[in-house]
Amino acid sequence: MTNADDAKPLTVTERKRLHSPDQPVGRWIRPEKRLAIYLRDGFRCLLCDRDLHGAAPRDVTLDHVICRTDGGSNEASNLYTCCLSCNSARSSRPLGKYVGAPGMKRIRRHLARDLKRFVVMAKALVSETASWGDALAAAPRASGEE
Repeated sequence: MTNADDAKPLTVTERKRLHSPDQPVGRWIRPEKRLAIYLRDGFRCLLCDRDLHGAAPRDVTLDHVICRTDGGSNEASNLYTCCLSCNSARSSRPLGKYVGAPGMKRIRRHLARDLKRFVVMAKALVSETASWGDALAAAPRASGEE
């Protein structure tokens, strides 16, 4: 596959965008799990604190606390919501060096939240059969969360 403009081979990112324009990182995570993490993090970039509610889907990304190249996983406990700008700026630098202690504290606080209730809500939003009211009724209650 090549780029028609200059006949160079397409980069991995360009190939992924062709297959999934709203998720430049591809389909490595189920839609309900992605949405659950966005809900857990309040649709905010945990690096710059930008509100992502009205952002274009491609500008809302997930990033790894510990990069995959450093042995990190795709588990929810290793993923957080991040705007495309911050995700690109961080690149593969260690997260602690990029955000410092206050940023790491904010990210850890979000990662400590139980994802189960957010998964229930996300599944209801993704599903065509369930209603939002059903999702709220079925969601476990938060205990002591802010």
